[in-house]
Amino acid sequence: ANNANPVQAQALLLKWMCESLRPFDLIEEPGFIEYSNYLAQCPAGRSIVPTKAKLQKLTADMYDNMTNSIRMKVNAEVDWYSLFVDSWMVTPDQRYLSISLHFLTRD
Repeated sequence: ANNANPVQAQALLLKWMCESLRPFDLIEEPGFIEYSNYLAQCPAGRSIVPTKAKLQKLTADMYDNMTNSIRMKVNAEVDWYSLFVDSWMVTPDQRYLSISLHFLTRD
């Protein structure tokens, strides 16, 4: 059973959100709710929050899996597609790249 203090948990969540400039609607996102509910079921002291390096590795693996899945679908079902690339810079240290692939399947 988890014996965490809900008032302390809310205070820690609010502190994290304010210090890291997270939007308040973050707590209503389905993925955040699912993750929070999962952590709440973990025995006290047993929940495992991954390290930054672990999350980076998991993200890279997920990217590779999704890329391969999309590549196979496009190769099997698409004759024509449109590719759109956009980049922008918020600050010199904060740059973004967006790549969109639009296609219709043969269905």
